[in-house]
Amino acid sequence: MLDTHSFVFGVSISAVQTEENPQNDWKGLTAHDGSVMNKNIEHLARWKDDYALVKDLGVDVFRTSVDWARLQPAPFAPLDPAAAASYHRMFSFLKENGIALVLTLHHFANPVWFDDMGGWEKRKNIGAFLDFAEKAVAEFGRYASHVITINEITTYVSLTEIEAFLHPKKKNSVIGSYRTIRAMAQAHREAYRALKERHPDLQIGFSEVARPTASKNGRVDELIVAAIGGFVANTYIWNRLMPQADFIGINYYGTLAFDFTKKTDPVGYRKGKEHDDLFEMNPELLVPLAERLHKKYGGLPVYIIENGTCTDDDTLRGKNLIAHLDAIFEARKKGDAFIKGYIHWSILDNFELNRGMSYHYGLVAVDPLTMERKPKESYYLYQNEIQKRRSSSRESN
Repeated sequence: MLDTHSFVFGVSISAVQTEENPQNDWKGLTAHDGSVMNKNIEHLARWKDDYALVKDLGVDVFRTSVDWARLQPAPFAPLDPAAAASYHRMFSFLKENGIALVLTLHHFANPVWFDDMGGWEKRKNIGAFLDFAEKAVAEFGRYASHVITINEITTYVSLTEIEAFLHPKKKNSVIGSYRTIRAMAQAHREAYRALKERHPDLQIGFSEVARPTASKNGRVDELIVAAIGGFVANTYIWNRLMPQADFIGINYYGTLAFDFTKKTDPVGYRKGKEHDDLFEMNPELLVPLAERLHKKYGGLPVYIIENGTCTDDDTLRGKNLIAHLDAIFEARKKGDAFIKGYIHWSILDNFELNRGMSYHYGLVAVDPLTMERKPKESYYLYQNEIQKRRSSSRESN
């Protein structure tokens, strides 16, 4: 069992962004860059190579999700034996190599049958998710140190109700957004209580965006949306999810600056701010933000569930990775050891949601034609940082 009192290092992927032949509601969608959700990066066929890269990196935990649609072909159905067996093979490898699983149950993707029932806008559908959550944890919980019920309600609502990439007819639906947040938050709370009763030794929680927001151009509409978006992402959703959690799971990438001079994908960067392809890079804000949540929610331990750099400049990726680790470990030297772990997004370049295959977060490059995996310099950099910092983290405990 993972020692949850020491600092843990990890890396991550998700099923929807890596597995070929998806059965969920992302199947066949065309991203902004023109790439189509179909074969993704063929993780199911190449998982042995991918998990070997995880092992060689030297991490303590590996965070990934299971595909609800692949596992459960109908509401309240038993888990599909073949799909379950494929995950058992993967997760057994982790266990055999001393790597704990951080299991995510919902990472943006639904079964098509769930959407046909009205999806997350209908609270009556919560029972279907609870049924899946209980069956999935009963099946795979033996491999896990932590279970994340739902990942990033904020982003899911944007994909389904605001930008409505997944559901184009719902664009800018305020009512739909409210209903979805309400149902997903309730689903988390009920899942937490049910799973904790059956699996008291598991650490159970959620992962959610913690993100500064800003206006690029100082426009009134940008300022209003930045203020509302910041409140919803950083306060409203967190308040609806808590206190049903054993830890605080933060997904942190930096500041999101709205730029409404752009007709599509209204993301920009303020003048003079260092940035990647999506966010301003603010490693100095991570610890204060984490400390605020730690104090607000009863002193729970904090895990950085996601942090990474969207760029083709791997030198920038390495620089940003070290800057975030430096911020965390500098706080630990001062006695502020409430951040208990760091999980990098992602080990592999993958299908980056609505933006597609051309947006790259991976420590390992994936050739979109041959699917060849090639570790980047940042992979070896992180490998070295894990080895170097592990001893210092033990000394600070």
